[in-house]
Amino acid sequence: MNSIDISDQIRELEAQLSEAPEDENLLSQLADALVDRMIDGLYEEGKEQETRTADKDRLETVLQCLSPDKGLYSRAYLAYTNYEDEEAAQWIGKWTVAFSGKEPPFDSETCFDNLVAPFSQASPSFWKSAAEGFERNWSDAAVVFYLKGLCEEEEQESEKALTSFKKAFEQDPSFWRANLGIAGVYFDTRDWDTTIDYLDLCLQNAIAQEVSLVYSLKAFCLHQLERYSDEEIAYQSCLKLDPESPEAWTRFGCCLYLQNKFDGALDAFYKAIAYSTNSRPLLWYKIKTLEKLGRSIDADAERDRIAPELSMPPRTFLLTWNPQKTPWDTLSDEISEARRMGFYVNDWSCGNTKNIHSGDRFYLLCQGKGPTGIVGTGKIISDVWEQPHWDVEGAQAGKKAYYVDVEWETLLDPRTAPPLDRKLLMAEFPQVNWNTQRSGIRIKEGVPERLEATWAEHIRALGQEVMYCKVVEEER
Repeated sequence: MNSIDISDQIRELEAQLSEAPEDENLLSQLADALVDRMIDGLYEEGKEQETRTADKDRLETVLQCLSPDKGLYSRAYLAYTNYEDEEAAQWIGKWTVAFSGKEPPFDSETCFDNLVAPFSQASPSFWKSAAEGFERNWSDAAVVFYLKGLCEEEEQESEKALTSFKKAFEQDPSFWRANLGIAGVYFDTRDWDTTIDYLDLCLQNAIAQEVSLVYSLKAFCLHQLERYSDEEIAYQSCLKLDPESPEAWTRFGCCLYLQNKFDGALDAFYKAIAYSTNSRPLLWYKIKTLEKLGRSIDADAERDRIAPELSMPPRTFLLTWNPQKTPWDTLSDEISEARRMGFYVNDWSCGNTKNIHSGDRFYLLCQGKGPTGIVGTGKIISDVWEQPHWDVEGAQAGKKAYYVDVEWETLLDPRTAPPLDRKLLMAEFPQVNWNTQRSGIRIKEGVPERLEATWAEHIRALGQEVMYCKVVEEER
C-alpha cells in the first residue's frame, strides 16, 4: 500500500466515524491504519514530522475511545513510540493471546514485518513478553525460539542466543531470519568468516535474496578480510536492490579505490553524494580519488570550492572528545579503514568557536573517565559550518552546533593504546587549559612546535600497529 492509498483509507474511515463515532470496529480499523502509516513512514514529502505527530495524537485519542481489550497491537506500538517499553511489553503479551487456538501465524517475514521492524529498538523485556505469549500457544514454534534469541542477544547472552536461533531454524528451515540472527551474533564478535557462512545460508532462501541488508553485511565482512573482489560483487547485488543507498555507494567506492579502480570509485562517490543528506565528508573522498587519477587541477578546484585555505599562517586548535558522552564504538574499525585507504576524513564539533579556517591544525583531547590526553592530530580542511546539535535532546530543542571537516594524520584508540597523558601535558605545557570542557580553544603561539615534537616521540614509542599514522606511512 502506498501513501495515497493509506491516506485515502484513513480519510474514508474518518468520514464513516463522523456518522458513527462510537463504532468500535471502525475505531479499530482506524487505529490499525494510523499505525501502518507510522510504521511504514508513508507520508507526503516535506510533511513527514508534522503528519506523524498528528497521527500519533489521533491514535492516542482513538485508543481512549476503545475498550481495553481492543487495539492491543496499536497500544503496544503507541507505548513503544513513547519510550514506555515495559508498557509496550505488557500490551504485546496481551496481543498474543488473540492467537490462542489458531495455527502459528508468524513465518519469518510476518514476524519481521509485525514485530522486528516496527519495534526494532525495543528492550529485552519486550521480546521476552512476545516469546512467552506465543509459547503458551505453540511451545515449539520457530517464532518462539527466534524471539527468545532476540531477547538473549539484547541481554548479551551470545551462547543462549545462538542456541535459540538454531532451534528456530531447525523447527522451520524457511525461517531464514534465524540464520540472520546467528550471523548477527558472530558479527558482534568480529568473527567475519563465520558471519559470512551464515549469511550465505540466508541467501539460499529466495526471499533473503531480495533483501539488500544481507548483501551489505556480507560485503562489510569481506572488506574486513580484505577480499575486495568478492566485496565488489556483494555490493553490486546490494545496489541492485537498493540503488539509492549512500552508505552502500560509499563503501562500494572504497572497495574499488582499494583495487585501484579509481574511475569506478569516482563514479560511486558521485552517486553517494547525490543520494546523501550530508555529503560533506564524501566530497573529500571525491577529491582524493581525483588526485589518484592525476586530475590535480580538478581536485584543487573542488577543494577551493569547499573551503579555500587562507594565506595567513596556520594556527592550532584543541578539539575535545568525551567517550562517555559520545561513544565512538567504531573507532577501531575506522582506524583499520584509514590504514587501508591511506586517509581518513570526518567532521568534528568545535564548540562555539567560529574563527577556525581551512589549513589550521588540531589536536584531539580525550576527556572523561579512563585514560585522558591527546589521541589524535591532523589538519582542518574546511571553514566552520553549522548543523543540528550533536546532543539528541539539544537537537530536538532546536540547538545548533558548529563543526569543521578534519583530515587525520594520527589517530589512536584509547581503549588499546595510551593517550599522550593529560598530566604530562599540564606539566610541560601549562599555557594550555587541558581541563577545558569546550571544544575549539586555540593553542597559544610557541606551544604547537614543542607539542608536535612531544607527540611525535609518543607515537614512535607506541608503534604503528596500534594506530593510524599517515605521517609515519609517508616517511616509509
